[in-house]
Amino acid sequence: MKAFCKFCVVFCSFFSLFLRTAFSDQAPYKGALSILSYNVAGIHNVLSPLKNRKNMRTIGEKINQFDIALLQENFSYHSLLMEAVSFPFWKKGDFKGVLGSGLMRLSKTPFNDFESFTWPTCSGVLRNDSDCLAKKGFTFSRHEVTPGVFIDIYNIHADAGRSINDKKARFKQFKFLSETIEEKSKNSAVIVAGDWNLLHDDEDDQLVFYLFLKRNNLSYMCKDLICGQEKQGVFDRFTFRGGKEVSLKLKELALPYEFDFYDKKENPLSDHDPLVIEIEWSLN
Repeated sequence: MKAFCKFCVVFCSFFSLFLRTAFSDQAPYKGALSILSYNVAGIHNVLSPLKNRKNMRTIGEKINQFDIALLQENFSYHSLLMEAVSFPFWKKGDFKGVLGSGLMRLSKTPFNDFESFTWPTCSGVLRNDSDCLAKKGFTFSRHEVTPGVFIDIYNIHADAGRSINDKKARFKQFKFLSETIEEKSKNSAVIVAGDWNLLHDDEDDQLVFYLFLKRNNLSYMCKDLICGQEKQGVFDRFTFRGGKEVSLKLKELALPYEFDFYDKKENPLSDHDPLVIEIEWSLN
């Protein structure tokens, strides 16, 4: 019996070594990703006081420096943005409603199973930030960050208004998002990013955020990396978790001035700051 057990230990050791050697020829054991989340304020100049048409091509140039870019409010000037984009893989959300979803993702590595989801409810047509004019929601895709290694990434844009109806809508929206994550990403590594429209100084918003993190076993960027200014995540946030096969570790949170998201007059290119994380992944 002892001889048999000894054989099993030796066999398992050699087999494990074989698997590690074989896999190392196909893909690395660990790596890092730079991921941008950016609301580009691409609303048509007729409707927007920002008049952001002039900045869209510059934004397209700036986002090329990241491994993955998750955009919100890419509504009216998609073609101008794409003139400067060099990403080999990209996908834009649906065009339902007056403005469409405005969601877009771009990546230097392939992604598949792309889906676009519209929130089950919204609040406000010509008031309360007019969220119902755009078919806001989220997109999902499984990113192959290196051959055979996958991370599920969600790009979201929640309702923006501050009324009680807006808060009720956001509660239902994040409940729907949680249900989708449970269905699609049960044992997967997950990143959820975008424009959350949740305020740090609003107790209702913070309760919604806390329940969402807890239900999906997600970590928040400013908890994992102590943010110098919590207002970095007023609207735009990253949350993440590891999975059965892939672990995730947040290495760095970057500020907008580090990547020069300004025009020639030093004005911001959008009414949102870009948010960038560097995240390390490793195989379990």
